[in-house]
Amino acid sequence: MIQPIVGPVATGEAFFDRKYEVDLIWKKLETSNLYIAAPRRFGKTSIFKMLEDNPRNDFTVLYLDLEGHSTPADFIVALTAKLVEDSTIGNKFKTFIRKLPGSAIKTLKKHIEEVGASVDGISDFKIKLRNEFDTADWKQIGDNLMLAVKGIKEKIVIILDEFPILIKRMHSCDSGNNSSEIELFLYWLRSLRMSKEFNNVKFIIGGSIGIEHVLSITNSVASINDLEKVQIGAFDRETAEEFIKLLFDARKIPYSEKAIAKSLELIDIYIPYFIQILASALEQEVHKKKLSEIGPSDVEETYDKYVLGIECKTYFEHYHQRLGMIYEEHERKAASEMLKHLSINAEMERKDLYTIFLRETEGIKHNTEECFSSLMGDLENDFYIECIPGTNRCRFKTRVLRDFWKKYYGFLS
Repeated sequence: MIQPIVGPVATGEAFFDRKYEVDLIWKKLETSNLYIAAPRRFGKTSIFKMLEDNPRNDFTVLYLDLEGHSTPADFIVALTAKLVEDSTIGNKFKTFIRKLPGSAIKTLKKHIEEVGASVDGISDFKIKLRNEFDTADWKQIGDNLMLAVKGIKEKIVIILDEFPILIKRMHSCDSGNNSSEIELFLYWLRSLRMSKEFNNVKFIIGGSIGIEHVLSITNSVASINDLEKVQIGAFDRETAEEFIKLLFDARKIPYSEKAIAKSLELIDIYIPYFIQILASALEQEVHKKKLSEIGPSDVEETYDKYVLGIECKTYFEHYHQRLGMIYEEHERKAASEMLKHLSINAEMERKDLYTIFLRETEGIKHNTEECFSSLMGDLENDFYIECIPGTNRCRFKTRVLRDFWKKYYGFLS
């Protein structure tokens, strides 16, 4: 039986379906390095964990979450620690590191000898490396690191999750002369992916925000043109219906078919995470009211009262907060105002959104039609809005996100 969860990454029995996506990723890894794109909470990281826990084709899968990192040295430390602690290739990697000549990795060799197998040992190892890498040449160390990876000859998939956030953080930490280092780091990684020397290594880069937007800031979009893109979408109707019924059964929620139909109508775009939130809220309502069966009215009331209520606000708040995390200030201000109006009006003409953009960016150099088009593209890539096919009108991508935005940020002054 499926394990119902809200919040943590879905693994094991909590992981549902996605067979097509997992099979597709393994197929494409035979010939390509990949960029896996998916909005927040679409199940991207759960898929990555499934790849890590169930490797195929003799690959060892190393998963790195880069969201909390902000420098190339952070990346090198994280990758080194992951290689050292891996139960399949860790010992081979350490043996090969010891054989490498040169002073650039003297520190690495010393700390590898000291590291233990425990979690605390790995944590201490990372701290020691990070302290010393602050003043070291990360590229030289990285080159030696990859020589060791090549030398062990094992087939490895390296997953770099939330990679765009790492690049965004590097840019945010820019003291005025960091763009060249960002570009060096991006093209260094590209050279590794393109090199025939490292044909035993495949890379998967993942992001829950549009990587094109982040790379355009440093004029480095070409640094990912070697990657094949795989989009992780929402469930289709049939899969979503099966999923929600399994969740209701697991949570002991007695339901009618009309309740299922109403649930899917309210969710609108069948994102597993949003379905989990509704199921969790309905479970509380069933126990609270001792309902023998839930109907459409119970679903609608629960959606309005709980899913959009203060108890569940944190589940959606990230979509609002990340405007300030990934967009420049003038973009954040314009995007916030456009989304506010879209939440109230449901649909708007593109020209009316452009009027709002011009007003919010008045007096700055970004007050151009080109900048507006770029921002609209980013908002679409980041799952806020969609352009209605065959028209010049736009709307929120999902009903639930629009309802959330309208309730908490839709008030007009």
